[in-house]
Amino acid sequence: MCHEAGSKHDTLVLHTEIRWLSKGKVLQRFYELKNELSNLFSTEKPDFVAYLNDTEWCAKVAYLADIFYHLNCLNESMQGKEENVLTSSDKLKGFLKKLQVWKRHVENKSLKMFPLTFDIDPQGDITTQLVLNHLTDLEDSMAQYFPHISVDKYNWVRNPYATSLESTADLSFEKEEQLAEIQEDRTLRMKYNESPLIRFWMYAKTEYPVIADEAINILLHFSTTYLCELGFSALTNIKNKKRERLLSVDQEMRVCLSSIRPRIELLCTKRQAQVSH
Repeated sequence: MCHEAGSKHDTLVLHTEIRWLSKGKVLQRFYELKNELSNLFSTEKPDFVAYLNDTEWCAKVAYLADIFYHLNCLNESMQGKEENVLTSSDKLKGFLKKLQVWKRHVENKSLKMFPLTFDIDPQGDITTQLVLNHLTDLEDSMAQYFPHISVDKYNWVRNPYATSLESTADLSFEKEEQLAEIQEDRTLRMKYNESPLIRFWMYAKTEYPVIADEAINILLHFSTTYLCELGFSALTNIKNKKRERLLSVDQEMRVCLSSIRPRIELLCTKRQAQVSH
């Protein structure tokens, strides 16, 4: 039926492996197929079809799909091996600022930041107050979950060359000394411009171990559960029903989670193939 109607999709999203992103994708796919669902259940489920034909109800579903899309984008941007507490806090603060911008535009009945909602309610007559109330509640909830996300005192970690020594009074005397030396080290400055932040501090550790250890400890804080989930996923793939034996999996886990690609051909040359007797 979807193919005959020229629909963009031919099935609903019922389950995804990434569960924290499933709500937004399920809602968006449901909204995009609401006309097809209305035709499909027109005789079997009239109560359900009545909801699908209700403009106000569909506008609420459209807004849910839109707001979950934005939350999913924020969540995805905070995943990755190079993500740290400094960059994650910036993204959270940026999203809170965006909520304030959205509220100001919604008060003027502008819903362009929510495209699905805008399509069904371009004048904002149906959903303006609903959206405004929800954005206010969302802002309060995020402020409750993340009450202290200011990381200004760690600016020296983010950019040691743009930080004045007067703003690092909370550091010990030895750390301040090494930070002053780093700021005048032209070789390290080149490394800072060429390398990711964590690798820069690992490189600096050879000459300035005290201040580098402090910076690395800050950057190694888990900002999300991404790395934990990555490990669980790798373990699930390793310990499946096709596995020959259930022994320690620490070596396999190390290979799966490492960014260093194994040289399979070299490893194979050191082993003799099974030969028949």
